[in-house]
Amino acid sequence: MRTQLKERILRLVEPSLGKFAFAYDGKPDTLSWQFKRRMDGVDHFVTFEKSFTADNSLRVTLSTSQDQMGLALDQVAEIIRPTGIAGWWTYHDSASLDAVLIELVHLTVKFGIPWLENSGGPLLWPPERHGQELLVDPQGRAKGLAIRLGLSLEDEDSLAAIERQLLKRHAEVQGNPDWDLLLECAAFVGELIRRQFGGEWGWDANLKTGAILGIGGKPSLVAAPLRMVTAFWSKRDRLRRLSAGPPYLRTVLSPPGGISERH
Repeated sequence: MRTQLKERILRLVEPSLGKFAFAYDGKPDTLSWQFKRRMDGVDHFVTFEKSFTADNSLRVTLSTSQDQMGLALDQVAEIIRPTGIAGWWTYHDSASLDAVLIELVHLTVKFGIPWLENSGGPLLWPPERHGQELLVDPQGRAKGLAIRLGLSLEDEDSLAAIERQLLKRHAEVQGNPDWDLLLECAAFVGELIRRQFGGEWGWDANLKTGAILGIGGKPSLVAAPLRMVTAFWSKRDRLRRLSAGPPYLRTVLSPPGGISERH
């Protein structure tokens, strides 16, 4: 079936993505099939992944050579325009597999490629030392910012105010990173997620940063708030909005929403 899956991906996916200059780039691992293009000196990747924990399930992930962690297609769609689309798409036979691939291509063209084009610019990547610093009393840091700005850690609408604060400071310092503010905002975002959805602060060895681990009781569901905040600082537009995080997590954790976890 795996050979058949590759053949169907090449037959149904490659012609559509080829219109946007993507070409098949091989298999990053045994359960992935990747398409690649180069634009303005940056590699864009569209990867079709087969789950090894769920039978006959596929998803698409999007990444660039500057942001290799990337996002799953359902995350991108939720950020751009809340849709509630599934994270993993299940098929049962050849006909349903074809239907899943056709729909994933349609959603990739509609949501994924615009996100990739927006994500091609420089991305502020937090050094590991700042990821470690985030874990020094993040709750106290979050509470301090909440008091100073008159915000509530229980209200996700506060994230829009955090965005405005970041935009204001970005203009004042002409884009030079204000790590004190970025760490404060990351602590606020992480603490809000922890309070709303559960989880705990800890070190993520894969991402090499402080993170909220085990969101919603799922050991594989992780949020890296410092990366979220620095990505917003870099992009400063709706494709990286911090306020899209809670609605997306709510979709992930509420059946039948898609699951976006480490597989």
